[in-house]
Amino acid sequence: MKRSQGFEQNDKKIVHFSRQQDSNLNDILFLETRKLNREKDLWVMLDKYKHVILKPVSLKRDSVIIHISINSNNRYNIQYGNKSLEFISQSEAFSHLKSKMKEKPHLIQQYIEFAKVRNHPFDLIVKVEMNEETQSWIVTEKYAKLRGSINLTLLTVDEALAHLDLAKEVTDKIEDHVLKVVRKMEEATFNHKNWELNLGIDLEGKIWMIKANPKPNQIRGQKQNVYTILKDDKFLSSFLPETVKLKTENDLWMLLDKYKKVILKPIFGRGGIGVIKVSKNSSGHYHIQHNKERVSFHEKKQTFSYLKEQIKSKSYLVQQYIDLTRIRKCPFDLRVIVQRGRENSEWNVTGKYAKLAQKGYITTNLSTKAEVLAIEEALQQSNLNSVNIAELLADVDEVALKVAQKLSEVSIQQYIWGLDMGIDSSGRIWIIEANSKPGTKGFRQLDDKSMYKMIRKYKQS
Repeated sequence: MKRSQGFEQNDKKIVHFSRQQDSNLNDILFLETRKLNREKDLWVMLDKYKHVILKPVSLKRDSVIIHISINSNNRYNIQYGNKSLEFISQSEAFSHLKSKMKEKPHLIQQYIEFAKVRNHPFDLIVKVEMNEETQSWIVTEKYAKLRGSINLTLLTVDEALAHLDLAKEVTDKIEDHVLKVVRKMEEATFNHKNWELNLGIDLEGKIWMIKANPKPNQIRGQKQNVYTILKDDKFLSSFLPETVKLKTENDLWMLLDKYKKVILKPIFGRGGIGVIKVSKNSSGHYHIQHNKERVSFHEKKQTFSYLKEQIKSKSYLVQQYIDLTRIRKCPFDLRVIVQRGRENSEWNVTGKYAKLAQKGYITTNLSTKAEVLAIEEALQQSNLNSVNIAELLADVDEVALKVAQKLSEVSIQQYIWGLDMGIDSSGRIWIIEANSKPGTKGFRQLDDKSMYKMIRKYKQS
């Protein structure tokens, strides 16, 4: 483990904090973390804080985190999982700990009782990057991630603070603390252009720095995270098809039994690549469509074996299938671009068009030769009946703007979103995906180039 000016960096490049000596950081609380090199390291930390935790350097989902504390009788309490043990001597306690650590490298960390949201502990996660033009650090994303919940739960920072009845001014304090720490790490020769910092809030409302990761994944590039942020919004949740991460076979059968048709899509996919439709008919047979290829199976085992061959080791989502409005029996959805200028925080819908799937395809991506149509033309030709097109498009705009506003609370430096939105056969609006780097190829194919010009104008502003 490398150490420099109060920071410690392990082999996975995760930075933990030791005690700070810098006067510029005096108003920031650091969760002290040390590598367990010898038995004495544990007792020094325990004597100092009375309660510490041991955790593997390479923390995994099934890793055991051990709590060690000194009780009022000066005995050593050790807790992990559902077990609670008491030891009289240090030698007995450490002997037991060694059996649990199994020679793996561990960290000792000061224990702080942090506040909870919805009865779950949570991390405040703030991501920053170096702005190459100004050579200054800027906050790009911030959100709260609940730990221990069955399904991934992400909230905006303001939503999390509201649960704790903390003032919104705390948000600015969080950003100020993060930027100070990142500047200090830059001085400490950590040569990175991006950082993700994990913070906690204790029961007194104080902010603690926990760790930093120089290789963060951005929320805006992950379908599951974007969906989770939107799903927690009361207004937007009704426009989202039910979606779960494909962790086990049961995740597929649960949604398939509920909806009879589902879509499998890669979490990090683009261009409709890897999208699979699975349906179950009244006879209990399973039908799979991948691009134009169709296969059928009588049993679950055969069905899932085939899907595993297609999916391989990629991370996938299972999503409720939407019976989209059709033209000549081919489904179509809408691409809606929402933008804001760098000097103006107000979001605007700058363009939208319809994408009509090629005959025999389930995806409406241009890469699968979907046809681009003016949105009014598509709706007029569709199988929608008795729908006021002007009112419907106004509703589409309203939903699209709400999506951008919600996501901008998390992705602060994002100035454009490309939304794939659907309208089903009953006229109901659906949010299918939100893309952070949408292409403009479709707008160039329209006869009317005014929307393309407007999008370009916003990009250049």
